[in-house]
Amino acid sequence: MTHRATLLYDRDCGVCRWIIGRVLNRDQNRDLGALAIQSPEGKRLLEPMPEATHLESWHLVLEDGRRYSGGDVFAPLLRLLRRPRQAWLLERLPAATNFGYRVAARRRSLLGSFASAAGKDRADQIIGERTPNAEMPEAPPAEAAPPASAASPALPDP
Repeated sequence: MTHRATLLYDRDCGVCRWIIGRVLNRDQNRDLGALAIQSPEGKRLLEPMPEATHLESWHLVLEDGRRYSGGDVFAPLLRLLRRPRQAWLLERLPAATNFGYRVAARRRSLLGSFASAAGKDRADQIIGERTPNAEMPEAPPAEAAPPASAASPALPDP
């Protein structure tokens, strides 16, 4: 299956995986794929960027090759999720969007405490369903918890 865009995330960041899972869960048209930045394909998609910057933020790569990083991801992502009004607003506030992203990114550990282990497990499952060629890397083992119910179509709230 080909996707209109691919979200690239840090596979070693539990809250990053949880957020990607929640975004993918809202993508009813399955326009989005997901790859770990650390995967061979993730590295290939980010090749034009200096490798030292790859893990500084999440990224969105559209099928036409356009790349967005950090807070710049939100507007095109919202368009893909069929949220044009929200995208329109964020396109007019790029400095505020990037500032908000940087503030949240610096507090990943704190934000991660709000995501349950079951929610992260379910996010990993959703990401695995959207990862091309079953390239889903193993999640770090530190977040062991009872598996989330496979019958649940939505992510549990933190």
